[in-house]
Amino acid sequence: MFHNIHRRLFPWVIRPQLSCVALAMTLFMMLLITLMGDALFAQSANDQLRWRFEAGERFQVSLFKTGNVETQVDTRIRKVEIKSQLEFQWSVIKVDKGESTIEQKLTRVVLESGSPGDVSDQRLSYDSANVVYKKGISNTVANQLKPLIGLTYQFVISDRGEVKSVMIAEEQQHIVEAIPVALPIKDLLTSKGQKSNLGSATWVCPESMTGDRTWKTKQLLDSELGTYNRVSRYTAGEPEDDIVQINFVTDVKHDPKMALKMFEGKGQIEFDTADGYVRSSESSTRMTTESPYRDLIVKTTIEMASELKMEKLN
Repeated sequence: MFHNIHRRLFPWVIRPQLSCVALAMTLFMMLLITLMGDALFAQSANDQLRWRFEAGERFQVSLFKTGNVETQVDTRIRKVEIKSQLEFQWSVIKVDKGESTIEQKLTRVVLESGSPGDVSDQRLSYDSANVVYKKGISNTVANQLKPLIGLTYQFVISDRGEVKSVMIAEEQQHIVEAIPVALPIKDLLTSKGQKSNLGSATWVCPESMTGDRTWKTKQLLDSELGTYNRVSRYTAGEPEDDIVQINFVTDVKHDPKMALKMFEGKGQIEFDTADGYVRSSESSTRMTTESPYRDLIVKTTIEMASELKMEKLN
């Protein structure tokens, strides 16, 4: 979707001049990646936390996000509010030797974005469940995203959450091929793009954890601006009524000369040890970046909160 991981994680740093339409499309792509990251990062610290799917199981997966983006150039400040909701259906096709094949279908997209107090046509307010949008940016986005509702993939993951492969249904390949090249979402929606992005977003925990039920993961993120080290530290509580609560904090180590100046992340997961899946998770992040734009410095502060809900339907 973008040329490197840095652009996937911090698109406002690379493109401070994004229009509302481009911002909305970029947000949509970030959420697709984040869904898989949030849904899969609570992997096997031990057998209690391993995914245990069975063929025929179905899940409703919902991701809610709210955020505020503040961009400052000189004394000029622009604020944008963001709300979103993505809904997926997961159907477990088969399970073989610890690997599960799952069909993922995108069923609903809700996006809201605009400056505080803006009620004009330039404020994005889109819900794929609403059939008609007649004008403004919401109509533009509706036309761009309409073909994606119902898009279906199959992906294979291990019981530790390692993404083995991603495949788009052959009869839907033409939908991806028809997306304009100018939309960066096109690269994401190919099978290759999906596997690459899921792989970069999935955090796989070690085989075991320490006696105090803690562990950490490290991920090296390369970009044209330098190298980042993302470190996440997890603490799992004792099971209560077949639920383990996992708290985590995430930090990003980087060269002080780089665009990212501050990053804070934290959250918690509720893992169902009886059925082997994440019931819910909550996370929040705050970051500040500074990057040159012509002869100016663009300072961007992003605050995001997300909530994932996963419901077993049968």
